[in-house]
Amino acid sequence: MLSIMQGRVQIASNQIVVGTDTHKQTHTYSALSSVGGVLGTETFPATLIGHQKALTWARQFGDIAAFGIECAANYGAGLARFIRDQNIPVVEVNVVDKQARARAGKTDEYDSITAGRLLLSGQCQDEAKQLEGPFLAISVVLNARDSAVRMQTKANNQVKAALVRCADEYRAGFDGLTTLALHKKLANSRPRVTDSQYSVKNTLRLLSARYLFLKDEIKEHDKQLKELVVPLAPQLLECEGIGLVGAATILSVVGSNLTRINGRDGFCRLAGVSPKPVSSGMTDKHRLDRGGNRQLNKVLYTAAMTRSQKKDSATAVYIEKRLSSNKTRKDALRCLKKYIAREVYSVLLKVYEK
Repeated sequence: MLSIMQGRVQIASNQIVVGTDTHKQTHTYSALSSVGGVLGTETFPATLIGHQKALTWARQFGDIAAFGIECAANYGAGLARFIRDQNIPVVEVNVVDKQARARAGKTDEYDSITAGRLLLSGQCQDEAKQLEGPFLAISVVLNARDSAVRMQTKANNQVKAALVRCADEYRAGFDGLTTLALHKKLANSRPRVTDSQYSVKNTLRLLSARYLFLKDEIKEHDKQLKELVVPLAPQLLECEGIGLVGAATILSVVGSNLTRINGRDGFCRLAGVSPKPVSSGMTDKHRLDRGGNRQLNKVLYTAAMTRSQKKDSATAVYIEKRLSSNKTRKDALRCLKKYIAREVYSVLLKVYEK
């Protein structure tokens, strides 16, 4: 029997792959032969019973080598979990050929066939991300915290922008106050209904009350994150420049299956700190990677900036060494981010050993 090694998935000549286009209510499946021929296409509900029916339907075409699932961590999360429980490999398929789609149009059947063929071609061979147990909890809490921070910042900006346009005598009552003291004073104010500026003052009171409410909510999220992250990955918190939110972000981005990341270099690519080659002819150079996960990249940037501000640390020596080799400070920080990414990956290996 001919066996073909395509990335991480071994596909024998008598096996099939299943491409899946996922949606909220339904999933569309396409069974493909090992050479890419379409054996069948069908749509099933996005429920446990629907998953069972889809697997039974697919098995009538042959032994399944793998499932290629779009959005395996979102709409396809339930399906991916079910398929993994059947000991069938699940591959994340999110690459879209926009030119081919423009020529052929877009349908659920076309997307599911494309997902299967991307798996067969080897373009998509990464194991789908899993968020199970505490990793799922960390991801949910972190997303809620991020939205609360954004809304709090927006409320603060709205209050300060409105105060600038208020009457001088009213605005003078808040001069010199810290941001927190400003919002407490506004939230405790009781403007009179007969006041000609009642609507403005009452709106400022409501915005400040929102700001303080969100502040308490963020504290509650931080408390939950601490309860989740500290027992799971205390080693991450020991890394210089990485705090509670940074550690939670790393765990949320990586997921509960570190094995899906292809080693240290794969983690650097995921973080967007692995330079891309742009060589041509006699020119041999690299450019900045603007891809990768930007939240993870932000964590590494924050850690790099924190370390670079300590003049007596080994980081300062590292940066000076880079600067002496004709690199700019930005280039030195980018090199430092990759160095930190490698360090973080080494720590993650210890975390996931448990």
